[in-house]
Amino acid sequence: MEGYMIKNDLFISYRHSIGDDLNVVRDIANHLRQNGFEVFVDESDIENFDSITQTIERDLANSRALLVYLTKDYFSSRACLWELTSVFIAANKGGRNPRDRIFIINPSDTTESLGQLPVELQDAKYALSLETVLKEIPKCLCKINDTFQNLGPLSFPKTYGRNLTSSPRFVGRLREMWDLHSYLNEFGCIW
Repeated sequence: MEGYMIKNDLFISYRHSIGDDLNVVRDIANHLRQNGFEVFVDESDIENFDSITQTIERDLANSRALLVYLTKDYFSSRACLWELTSVFIAANKGGRNPRDRIFIINPSDTTESLGQLPVELQDAKYALSLETVLKEIPKCLCKINDTFQNLGPLSFPKTYGRNLTSSPRFVGRLREMWDLHSYLNEFGCIW
């Protein structure tokens, strides 16, 4: 990531299987670009032959804010989970308010998906209205001077000896994991 000079104002995180909602994501990106903001959308902003994972990691780290397009199946994507989790942890460090950098659009008729978010984001002020997001994000972006990489690393920590592993059977505990994170953070156990 060293030497990478482009700074994105906003990184849009969305589930690729969103079908018709993809046009909404494109419209959001185009609207913000027309207003002078740099927006990263992994649909079109990855060059041929570039590593998708490295490009996403680099561009997310070099972004000032994250917009989550929270469809019902958003949390079934490991990439989406990584984007949200890494940015949330970085934005939450040092007593910062992650809602200053993470915006949520919930296109669903229900608030069920909001319950899977970290506790600090469940009542996100932009959770339901696309119009509000388009109006408020530019105001918020003007107040943010640094990128996520300035807040802390977004990648997994280096391991020595045994590598980190995951299990496809250890699933369905997202709500509990966020609750545990918030509880430990409240008592200063996470820094």
